[in-house]
Amino acid sequence: MNYKFTQYLIELGKSKNTAKGYAGKIELYQKWCEDSFGTTPNKLYRSNILDYISYMRNVRKYSPKSVNNHLSALRAYNEYLLETGMQQEQVIRDADFMKIQIQYASPCTVEKKDGKRKRT
Repeated sequence: MNYKFTQYLIELGKSKNTAKGYAGKIELYQKWCEDSFGTTPNKLYRSNILDYISYMRNVRKYSPKSVNNHLSALRAYNEYLLETGMQQEQVIRDADFMKIQIQYASPCTVEKKDGKRKRT
């Protein structure tokens, strides 16, 4: 399975590193399913995805960026399953992804020396 999924991602234009990373995240998900339910399902189920998101956030304490990375891999896998006819519905939703706040430099912390430019 992982070889076909990896090839699918490469055909979509993903880099080999991205494809390998996504395949690794799918393996982690499948291991979690095996540990949690005693089996690895052939397709993705919405309820399992919600449980896995909770596990990543609350048990593993993954950062929002890591959770989103895992979800991106699962969404790509979901699309692969749809294309191969093994799945009939998209179970990863945009709302599943965590909002990430990007920190910008606060004008309150910029010092005068930081704002000076050399004149030539």
